[in-house]
Amino acid sequence: MISTARWLMAFYFIYYGTTAMNIIYLPLVLKEKGLSLLEIGAFLSAGLIAGAVAQPSWGAVSDRIGGVKRIILWCLVGMTVGLGILFASEGRMLVLIGYLIFVIFSSPVIPLVDSWNLSLSETGGLPYGAYRIWGSLGFACAAPCMGWISQQTGPVVLYVLYSVGLVLSLICLLPLPDEPRHTSSTKSNWSIMTIRRGKPGLWFILGALLLLGCASRAADNFTGIYAQDIGGTELFVGLYWSVAAICEIPFFYRAAAWVDKYGPIRVLCTAAACYGIKWLLIWTTGNLAGLMVSQALQGATFALMYVAAMYYVRSIVPIALRSTGQMLLSMWMFSLAGVLGSGMGGWLMNKGHSMELFAVCVLLAGAAFVLLLAGIHRNKSPRLVHTRPSM
Repeated sequence: MISTARWLMAFYFIYYGTTAMNIIYLPLVLKEKGLSLLEIGAFLSAGLIAGAVAQPSWGAVSDRIGGVKRIILWCLVGMTVGLGILFASEGRMLVLIGYLIFVIFSSPVIPLVDSWNLSLSETGGLPYGAYRIWGSLGFACAAPCMGWISQQTGPVVLYVLYSVGLVLSLICLLPLPDEPRHTSSTKSNWSIMTIRRGKPGLWFILGALLLLGCASRAADNFTGIYAQDIGGTELFVGLYWSVAAICEIPFFYRAAAWVDKYGPIRVLCTAAACYGIKWLLIWTTGNLAGLMVSQALQGATFALMYVAAMYYVRSIVPIALRSTGQMLLSMWMFSLAGVLGSGMGGWLMNKGHSMELFAVCVLLAGAAFVLLLAGIHRNKSPRLVHTRPSM
């Protein structure tokens, strides 16, 4: 019998492998369908708005029914349908409809699986990072393969690969036990908004996460196009993201321990500083070598930011509303920030200001760092500043 841990590791490996197509190659697919860079930015922003609207609802449903497994299964089916419409269509409206369906169903998957992962860890399972590193491994393996396949056969084959990956992900989910149900005296999921009371520095932290999310989504969405503009191939783009995924692995594995030692807010400060260094390197070099070297900082940026933010949010929401809290974090840091970042990135790239995009990202990272320092000053809770909150 395959253990629960191995099924969850397999899910992370396969599902994150399929997301390589969405994160890396979807903007290139839209470009091949004749969309301008400004239109690509608008499409990505529209999808993120749809995801931002959908995510709190998915979280509320998950907390109400007391589990995440059924919701994730429905979402995997919906993602396949949305991608089918997107790849099969040529008209802009149908492409947009397919993309919106895909985003609405894909937006809750990773937050819910991460919440599920943390719940399993709390009941005596392996730590979060021991599962999550398999996602980075899957991404690292899939990214260059998809780049080579797309370069040889065209992007339509990516849909077949993505669909197969989603089916395999669904198979891995079936044997897993659902997240345990928690009871609460809370009358409404919307009472989660009361967390702002008694949480000094909360808005400084949320502001910093919004700025970092905005900058990271802008850079990530248009890095592939920027790499092609300066001479990179689709295979280079895949290798570029593979380096990022590999560099994430040790940081995802150790991030929880660092949060435990230094506190989530201090770890977020480190991530913001490293983001600034990463984008400064891209901005000042302006070549493929600098772009590739910058990905060595992916672990010290995204991995630290995501794990620290996740633990911070779980420390300030009721146990029975953790799925909703995870969804609100994703909505704030990725969807809402992504809308702003995609719009900003699309506008700058369309104007031919690709280098200025990374300069703006440096400024946003600096502003986030200042906000986090203010959050440390305002927040007197040793659980959040010095040690990881108890799970």
